[in-house]
Amino acid sequence: MKKFGIPFVAAFVLLTLGTASTMASPVGNVMAGRKYMVAARDLTPWSAGLYYRGGTREAEVGNTDESIEFSRISVYAAYDVLSWLSPYVKIGSSTINLDNSTDPQSKPEFGFGARFNILHHDILDPTFFEDSIMVNASIEYSMTEATRDEDTQTFAEVYASATVSLLNEILGDKFYLPNGIALFLGPSYSIIETGSTTTDSDFGFLIGLEIFYSEKVSFYLSSEQMGKDSTSILAGLNICL
Repeated sequence: MKKFGIPFVAAFVLLTLGTASTMASPVGNVMAGRKYMVAARDLTPWSAGLYYRGGTREAEVGNTDESIEFSRISVYAAYDVLSWLSPYVKIGSSTINLDNSTDPQSKPEFGFGARFNILHHDILDPTFFEDSIMVNASIEYSMTEATRDEDTQTFAEVYASATVSLLNEILGDKFYLPNGIALFLGPSYSIIETGSTTTDSDFGFLIGLEIFYSEKVSFYLSSEQMGKDSTSILAGLNICL
C-alpha cells in the first residue's frame, strides 16, 4: 500500500456510518479511469448489482408531523450508452410503514435512473496524497405501494445526488487485498409523495465508503442525513459484467 492515511480514515468513516445515513442510486462508482467522461475508454457496457436501503423520513400530513419508516431491497441492471453515462432499471421489494402499523406489508418496487461518471483525476504530487479524485452524479425515480388506514397508496420518490470520491489504489497481493478503497461525500436531494404526504426535508448530505475488490467488483456502505430526524443507510454490491 502506498500509504496508511486512507485506511485509518476509512475505519473512522465505518464507525461514523452507524450514526448518520445513503447513496440512493444503486449503481456504485467505477474505479477505472476509462469509464469517465474525462480520460475515458470503453469497458464492458453491462453492470448489475444488489443493494439495500432502510431508514426513516419525516413528513408532514396535514398539520401533523409523521415519521415514515422504510426498508427496501432491489436488484438493478445498467448499460453504458456512453463511457460515462449508465441508464439503469431496478426491481425489488419495499416495506413502507406510514402510520406506525404493527404489520406493514411488503410490496413490489420498480424504478429507473441514470448514473454519470463525470471526472477521474490522478493526484501524483505530493506523494502522501497520491490518489485519484472521482466526481459522480445520479438521478432516479422509483415507485412502490404503501398502506395507510387499510388504504393502499402509491409511494413515489425522486432522488438525485452528486459525490466527490478520494480513491486510494492499493499495491500488493490482490488475493488478499482489494484494488482500492474510496471515501465519498456530497449533497443529495429527495422528495417522497404518497397520497397527501410530501416530505419536508428534501436536501441532505451523504458520506460513504466503497471497497473495490477488483476492477469489476465493488462493495459500498453509505449514510445520509436529511433534516434533523431523517436518516437512511444503504449497502450494496456492484458487478461489471
